[in-house]
Amino acid sequence: MRGLVSLCLAGLVAVGFSGCGGPSSSSKSSESTGKMTLNSNQELKQRLSYIAESGQTGSALGGMDEIVKKAGKPDLEKDFAELQKAQSPDAAKQIAKRMADKL
Repeated sequence: MRGLVSLCLAGLVAVGFSGCGGPSSSSKSSESTGKMTLNSNQELKQRLSYIAESGQTGSALGGMDEIVKKAGKPDLEKDFAELQKAQSPDAAKQIAKRMADKL
């Protein structure tokens, strides 16, 4: 019985060290900060479309600040600040749609 427990424990440790794969190709995670970064305006537009449909913000906003700044459109930066403060899903939907339309 003790051998079976040891074998199971060794298997769990081996699985824990092997991991489940690398980061996805659509978004990269910064190892030092743990923040998601978006790689293009297209990815930003996809994320905004998701928010425009669902009204969900939270983690969906991760990494968006950097790409909004890189887009070089001051209107987007103002809208993003507004999106971060949205008080309801309906408000988030409206702001996200407006932002996506500007891209």
